Amino acid sequence: MTDDKTTSRRKTGSSSVPRLVPKPDSSMKEGYDLPVIGVTLPPRLVEVGFYGALLGSAALGVIDAPLAMLIGAGVVIARHRRS
Repeated sequence: MTDDKTTSRRKTGSSSVPRLVPKPDSSMKEGYDLPVIGVTLPPRLVEVGFYGALLGSAALGVIDAPLAMLIGAGVVIARHRRS
């Protein structure tokens, strides 16, 4: 076995297959990581940005308003069921 925190090997037949296994860590932050710029965004800011972009797309006519409402409602339902 390896000492790496995220990789383990599992025997399947005669070959070993690497797989990623997330290990809980006390240093994990809640939010969305943007590794390119090294920032962690709070979930609320990401949610406001998503709905703002959806509203902007509907206002500019990129997508129709009924479709934007269906997408928004679907996201609300999916997030509610997950939590």
